[in-house]
Amino acid sequence: MRRFESGGECRYVWDPVVHARHGEDCYFYLIRAADPESHTVLTTELNHLLRREDITSHSIYGVFGHHDALVRLWATETVRRRFLRALTTSVISPEELLEFRAEDIYYSFASSRPSLAEVKAHDRQASIVVRAEVEDSWGRDDPAEGAFDTLLKSSQIHEVPVIAGIKVYLVLSREHSSVGTHRPEEVRRLREEMAKAGFSSVSVYSGYGTIGDHLVKGIADVRFGSLWDMLSPVHKAASELGLRSMTLVIANMDSVVEADTLDNLRTQAIPLVDELLADIAELSKSGDREIELLRTRVRELTLEQRNALLGYFSQISDGYRGTILFERLVDLLRASLLNDSDAVITSVSFVTSIELEMRKCIAPLAREALGENWFSILIGQLDLPSRDRESSGANLTRLTLHDLFAALRALAETDRQVYDTLSAALGQRWSESFRTVEELRNNFAHGRLVDRAHFTDFDLTWGSALSSILAAARLSLGLRELRFSLQA
Repeated sequence: MRRFESGGECRYVWDPVVHARHGEDCYFYLIRAADPESHTVLTTELNHLLRREDITSHSIYGVFGHHDALVRLWATETVRRRFLRALTTSVISPEELLEFRAEDIYYSFASSRPSLAEVKAHDRQASIVVRAEVEDSWGRDDPAEGAFDTLLKSSQIHEVPVIAGIKVYLVLSREHSSVGTHRPEEVRRLREEMAKAGFSSVSVYSGYGTIGDHLVKGIADVRFGSLWDMLSPVHKAASELGLRSMTLVIANMDSVVEADTLDNLRTQAIPLVDELLADIAELSKSGDREIELLRTRVRELTLEQRNALLGYFSQISDGYRGTILFERLVDLLRASLLNDSDAVITSVSFVTSIELEMRKCIAPLAREALGENWFSILIGQLDLPSRDRESSGANLTRLTLHDLFAALRALAETDRQVYDTLSAALGQRWSESFRTVEELRNNFAHGRLVDRAHFTDFDLTWGSALSSILAAARLSLGLRELRFSLQA
């Protein structure tokens, strides 16, 4: 059971100083949807959207009233922009979207707060804990348990009490134009009034944005009808402080999704990402600065894009490591992440050698199957214009890639042994791959392959191109091995 997500007997959160150490800020978004249908449908759709964008450090609340949902994120600026772009173009289509960025945070359940120096001194333990959370290895990972206990004792991790009751958020805005940072006395008074009113698990977020100046969370162990009486002294105190208040009552406590993770560190805790970057560093001689840039580019990908990227890397690592094309294919992924079209062209240039390999294979195969007069017989089987038949002479150099593919198919149809030889060298579906590789080679030759704005949609059009490139790599290596065996 993961420890930083709701659903278990207890839940833990990282201290805000730890989030700040890893470049993450706390954001709240108050959303009014165009057609919310129900709180459950809306919060479910928001959860799916955040998961698609590979944002796991979030809490999603349905709320009663004019607005429909409140979302809390821990995010870098890059992730924040990605969330907003995905939200505003999604089916949720918000009619109103308000934002709040917390600068100071108070947790009533945090006995103390760590210093930035203490957090930096425990970077290694934080990485171990994040990796255990990603792999859900709690209970069988002694180093992770030790690291977790160390961070818990040093107040870098806090346990959140599991308390039944009604959860509310108070949104507080200054009535007068007193711009600037929040006032410490406001926070102190709000904390006192929430405690005196009987609220548990109180958190105070102070900052700025279109939502307000403070967000105050608490849990009330009362019936719904008594909630407003419980809130009255808090509203009165807020008014005395010159703060206008709005109450958001959480509507989906039975199904609420709450998670507090270090997303920026989590994406670095994926072993396959480390393996990819290690291969790039070794093969491309990339320095520390470029590797860090590549890691950032990986973190900027959506979940689908990153999974697709790692899927292609797995195929390359499993199928091409140790071959002459492994370095080119790894560098292709590097070039894609860097959006370097020139490097993409260099990495894919091997497709131009496929024709040469085919000519060197066709001649011995055809001679064995058709005899010494193989060329005339083979050319006669191809659907070539008469002028091309005459200009071919006694060699294959004037034939296009399409004609060479047709020649191999014709040979395989003529002689079963040729078919078996090609299947053994190129795979059982060798004939089906010809059209894909031909289209790829033509797109490469005419510049269409790199005629795109970016190369990171690994799950969409560039992913389709990568699949074609890997098919061409298989064909190229297969033809090369076949040529060597025929020459032996």
